[in-house]
Amino acid sequence: LAASGPLSRAELVEALSVATWGGLTKAERLREACEDRGIPIARLEGLEQAAQVLEQVQKLEAKSTSELKNEYRKRGFAPSHNPPKRDLIQSLTDALLWDAMP
Repeated sequence: LAASGPLSRAELVEALSVATWGGLTKAERLREACEDRGIPIARLEGLEQAAQVLEQVQKLEAKSTSELKNEYRKRGFAPSHNPPKRDLIQSLTDALLWDAMP
């Protein structure tokens, strides 16, 4: 486990459980979910900020294409006539990352 300071009791219990029964720690699951979505954890200020960005991206993924187009417009972008949902999500994710980076 790579930590920036002493581990809390809950983190130690989690690490012991993972070591005993296998699986991933909460931090490892977060890293994996961020990697799957192209969220560069190393470029953010820490795991807490990465978790916040991931949550925002997951909310985007749950929206309809029309809701994503509205989000796109709110940011001042002009979507093409019929952009694919994945393109809208990627562009909005890029904007979230830009906002989050120090």
